[in-house]
Amino acid sequence: MISQSILFKRIEDRDKKETLKEPVITDLNLNQIINTITEGKEEYNLEPFFLTSLSDLDAIQYRLEIMRDLENQPYRGINLST
Repeated sequence: MISQSILFKRIEDRDKKETLKEPVITDLNLNQIINTITEGKEEYNLEPFFLTSLSDLDAIQYRLEIMRDLENQPYRGINLST
């Protein structure tokens, strides 16, 4: 079975570890946003997903398409956590 991801179009992209630099994170207050989103979910180690930088245009386009799909009415209300 092929593993699908809403974060990465290609499986090999998951292993890229290019992350945002600390000054960018604090200057934009991204640390506060990330902390709020991940609060109470520490066991899932979600913070690296928010800090991973996308430099490939195809990867960025893929995530934009995923977000558009999630904004569509048929997908609203679906509980993805189960």
